[in-house]
Amino acid sequence: MNIDKPLKIMIVDDEKGITRCFKEYFSRKGFVVFEVNDGKSAIEIFEKERPRICFIDVWMASGTHEGVDILKRIKEIEESVYCIMMGPCSDEENTAIRLKELGALHFINGRLDIEDFYRYIKEVKGIIFKNNSSKH
Repeated sequence: MNIDKPLKIMIVDDEKGITRCFKEYFSRKGFVVFEVNDGKSAIEIFEKERPRICFIDVWMASGTHEGVDILKRIKEIEESVYCIMMGPCSDEENTAIRLKELGALHFINGRLDIEDFYRYIKEVKGIIFKNNSSKH
């Protein structure tokens, strides 16, 4: 990853207010942000744009684990992408374990405020920088 290029981020959530707020905030911070509200579009945008970080809602409007299907497909396309899964869950421990086994970096039970998202982005930027530094 070229550290001079803006980091690409995708947020996948069926609640348009969440994705719009996320895009407005992080675009102002210099990130390239793709807001997506359904699984089909998430895969299409991911294949075309290859964001480095994806925030994915586990539960989509259909009431299914569509976010899990998105995670699986994205990791098949690009194993090194950093996926952070989010959404309310009554069985947090087992859900987190399952999602991490599928390749998620983190699972967040419930909603985050915008600064929590930023903390996760900084964590991933640190991982990317460390990985790039160790290659030289």
